Amino acid sequence: MENTIRAEALPVRLPVTCGAFVFKNSPVRFDSWAPINFFVGPNGSGKTTFFNAVMESARSHFPNRVKILGTGRLGPLEKSVQQWIGDPTSRLFQEENIENVYNTLFSGQDTAHQAFQVLEKRLDLQIRVLGFLRHVFKRSLQFKSTRRGLMILGASEGGTEYQIIDECHGLKELITILTFLYDDTFAVLGIDEPELHLHPQFQRFLIDELRAVAGDPSQPGKKLIFLVTHSPILLELRSLADLASIVVFSPGVAPRRATPDLFGEEDKLKIKQALPSFHAAQRELLFSNTPIVVEGSFDAAVLMNVATRLELPLGAAGIGLTAMGGKYQLRAFRALTTALAKPQARFILDLDAAVDTKALNCLDEDQRVTTYLRDHGLGDRTLTKIIGELITLLRDYARDAAAAGSPIVIFKEPTAPTEAELALTLRTISKCRIDGMTSPLNASRADAVIGKADLVRSTAAAANVLILSRGSIEAYYANPPSIRPTDFEKQQALQAELDAIWNTNDTTNISDRYNELLTFVRDAGLLHIPLSTLTREPISNLVHLLQSEIAAGRISSLEEAKASRAKAEGFWHICEITRLDVTSHRVFSGELRIKRELGGEVIVFDNNTRAYELTST
Repeated sequence: MENTIRAEALPVRLPVTCGAFVFKNSPVRFDSWAPINFFVGPNGSGKTTFFNAVMESARSHFPNRVKILGTGRLGPLEKSVQQWIGDPTSRLFQEENIENVYNTLFSGQDTAHQAFQVLEKRLDLQIRVLGFLRHVFKRSLQFKSTRRGLMILGASEGGTEYQIIDECHGLKELITILTFLYDDTFAVLGIDEPELHLHPQFQRFLIDELRAVAGDPSQPGKKLIFLVTHSPILLELRSLADLASIVVFSPGVAPRRATPDLFGEEDKLKIKQALPSFHAAQRELLFSNTPIVVEGSFDAAVLMNVATRLELPLGAAGIGLTAMGGKYQLRAFRALTTALAKPQARFILDLDAAVDTKALNCLDEDQRVTTYLRDHGLGDRTLTKIIGELITLLRDYARDAAAAGSPIVIFKEPTAPTEAELALTLRTISKCRIDGMTSPLNASRADAVIGKADLVRSTAAAANVLILSRGSIEAYYANPPSIRPTDFEKQQALQAELDAIWNTNDTTNISDRYNELLTFVRDAGLLHIPLSTLTREPISNLVHLLQSEIAAGRISSLEEAKASRAKAEGFWHICEITRLDVTSHRVFSGELRIKRELGGEVIVFDNNTRAYELTST
């Protein structure tokens, strides 16, 4: 059955072996493909290398029926090649002037120039391409063959025709891609970054057209299509088959596809439910090395603003932040990140998840959770069972507090409290503890509840799931709303918090308030660009130079140091010398201050400093 499902998702056979990717002593091999395939991942992860291997295999299976459009496909139409072809406006499409140039610059790939040559000879292609362009651009366009080649004419408001090829890169991109897409003499089309120069809306138009033509090349009018892309807009995920069409690349990990056979039945159901609303921001998790997934858009907005205000380079650390749309999407998003070999994916949930077995039961299957429980002498327990114990403690606590005349939450059905009521009870007890307030019952009862909640949180943390100790993101605001705010109050509180983040100079206060979340995020990747480390070697060379020049008698003052060889060799671009005391050519000391944007360190040196040791400081 699983093989049948996989075959339905990947129906086109084209064996590809890529010797450049070797994992577990074997090169990566894919034998079958979806009608349209996407290669995604960060720069330097191997997408283009693998794409080239696929194209090489395609050429051997479909001789002379493969078109490859690289990122330089517009080169021959650009004025940047004027030095080779002369006047670009009068001789732009003359094949004898441009063919050699292109073959030199873009060997092995096809071009916009070739697309125009094909288009000039094929009236059927002109009609199809022109129909698409008029629909997309909402303009009066037409092709016209001239002595100089095929022209693209538009009409001004006064009705005058003019050549528009130089005014719109997106137009040239679409003409090039569509010409080869519609040309039925080709069986395979590979495009590196089809989104180049295209407005997001045009990208959506283009992907719809690509999907319409994509299919088994043995069928009339169909092509096998491969796209290398950095655009989440192109990744429209509507089904498990769409998901299987994406090959995800990550540094140090073999390329992966989330094919249906990798998921259990419950995971499949949750993923199918999630995919129809899987928007562009959520698709970014496919591009990041370490996705951080929060519950809702407010959580994402606050965390992103905090990170930006504190100058934490999430993108440089390979961290992508997205909202999954609620705690019940945890299973779907964890299944996706696991299938796509993103074990460092992290999730942030509100405290109410700690009393919701439906939200967290997917963690029972996580090996990190079972290991954590075993290592803490709880090998006979599951996280779901521990949550059940917490629910019992909360129910009994709330009942007894009400009986003692100090109710903290009024249950509509005392014998069957809802998850929301239990979550509110836990938040109230936690807030009392944080604020130092007296509990309605004796302290040991509250301690038992908090201890059990902490066990749930620490167990979930073993699987990279942070359950917020204070409740929800609003509890970390400078001015938190009430414990049961309305949606309008939440919106007001969010805007007030964003204003507070950007209007204060006290970033330490922001760091302290969000320390729990920031610690979790920092554990996900390097959030400090080590510029100060990178300056160590040139600073070491500078200190050695200054020591040599002083010892030789060529520097005896601060002014002479500033005008010395150090200036000519560019060292004052990374630092300044703020002090230099020269007693003799054998006794001296000084101070260097690295520029603030490069780390801002102060380096003190003297005649005894071992310059080479600065590189390891």
